[in-house]
Amino acid sequence: MHPTTALIVDCGSGFTRATVFSRDAHGHVRACEAHEHAGLDEAWRERRVVDALVEGGAALRDWAASIQALIDATGCTRAVVGTTGGLRQAVADGLVTPAMVAALVALLGELAPSATVRILSGEDEARAELAAVQYVADATLPAGAARPVGMLSGGGMSCQVGWHERGCKEPSFLSVTAALNPYSHALRDKCGDKGDTDAARAARTSARRP
Repeated sequence: MHPTTALIVDCGSGFTRATVFSRDAHGHVRACEAHEHAGLDEAWRERRVVDALVEGGAALRDWAASIQALIDATGCTRAVVGTTGGLRQAVADGLVTPAMVAALVALLGELAPSATVRILSGEDEARAELAAVQYVADATLPAGAARPVGMLSGGGMSCQVGWHERGCKEPSFLSVTAALNPYSHALRDKCGDKGDTDAARAARTSARRP
């Protein structure tokens, strides 16, 4: 297996962030914050894609251009820009139109041509999250642990569930709108700088283990 490196840009409901994933010759995957991989001093964070779409014009072009700048800084030859529940809900609410989404894809094709754009459905998001959870489970859980592993995720705008029905090899998925941003903001305000909990740091660390 040939080593590969990819930049994943997560256009979340709260902000846009990025991670570099590297797979070595043995198939082990490791994750690194994009700014660390690029040697930047500060964490890379962009505004919500929904905000950039609504403002449009120069703001949207600047947002798209920042993606290519990050690709250049990380040196990744493969990049994926993925939108999730925040954009889905904005489209459902009429805040963002399908034409605006098409314009975003076209603009990224112009300003960040090496990037692949994925407008994720709820099932797409759940499927990707389940695959990630199962990878980490296989890498970290004892061999005797029950399989297959399912997952329940809570994002800023939507929650996904992935599970296996008894006796069924193929997983089932569910995605529901459950905007958690206000609650996460309240928790962060209450905890102050301790909002980045030991549990969250431990989860990120375990996800990076081979």
